[in-house]
Amino acid sequence: MKFFANSLSRLHDLPLDFPENELRVKSIVSYLDKEGLFIEWVEHFPEVFEWIGKVHSSSYMERFKSSCLRGDYIFDSYDNPIVGGSFKAAVASVATSLSAANATLGGDCTFAVTRPPGHHALSDRAMGFCFFSNASIVARFLQSKGFTKVAIVDFDVHHGNGTQEIFYSDPSVFFVSIHQYPFYPGTGSREERGWGEGEGYTLNIPLPAYSGDKEYIAAFEEEVIPELLSFAPSAVVVSAGFDAWKNDPLGGMELSENAFFRFGVTFMELLKNLEGIPFVGLLEGGYDTDMLGKLVFNFVRPLL
Repeated sequence: MKFFANSLSRLHDLPLDFPENELRVKSIVSYLDKEGLFIEWVEHFPEVFEWIGKVHSSSYMERFKSSCLRGDYIFDSYDNPIVGGSFKAAVASVATSLSAANATLGGDCTFAVTRPPGHHALSDRAMGFCFFSNASIVARFLQSKGFTKVAIVDFDVHHGNGTQEIFYSDPSVFFVSIHQYPFYPGTGSREERGWGEGEGYTLNIPLPAYSGDKEYIAAFEEEVIPELLSFAPSAVVVSAGFDAWKNDPLGGMELSENAFFRFGVTFMELLKNLEGIPFVGLLEGGYDTDMLGKLVFNFVRPLL
């Protein structure tokens, strides 16, 4: 398994009392380094703006860039504070995601320490700490390489509303989200199943607050894995959020450390059934910086 991160995430230099801060990356990198795992540092990816343009409009990109250059304090949402370097950091987050996806073409599983995260970003609006939809851009990249059927599995404590919006009418991408509900951002009910040709290609598994290992493992075993096997994807992208951990300051779930290991085992077994198709993990949430590195390691350990 290969790991990717980017040094430009530090340019999104938010105060340390804001949950989505640079300590998240430091926590993960430090723990992976302690475990002897090599991390490839990324700053650029060929034609990165063209890949962003597969999901986000040029007017949105320009609006975001201009807002940073003007010195605006927020962009689109009070959950999206920005500084002068936020645009560069968000582009580098996409470059990191694409580098991880590109490495899977040679048969490797990969994990990208992506900051800022992406699963709340709509096609033309920033939300929930997110600016560019990393998972969606990776899905389009993999499709361009011949992996036409992509599954995106999101286990962040918050519903991946941005990813859902982007692919809601697209039958070539099967989107699955397990999340706390009702909760931010307010979407993700069972009734949201897709639209038009995409109907049936969105699977939301809303769980009540204080759900724990038992409920999550049951959701994976009884719904997620059977649905993925039925869809038979040619590539899998995971929006890996670690904020359903029981002590996360922004979540309301009760997952143990071992739950994330179990998630990794589940994906390992899925990949065996699907004959080693490309697998890309992308960091989404997770705000307990004392534990985040260990939780990420628990998840990737079965996939090493």
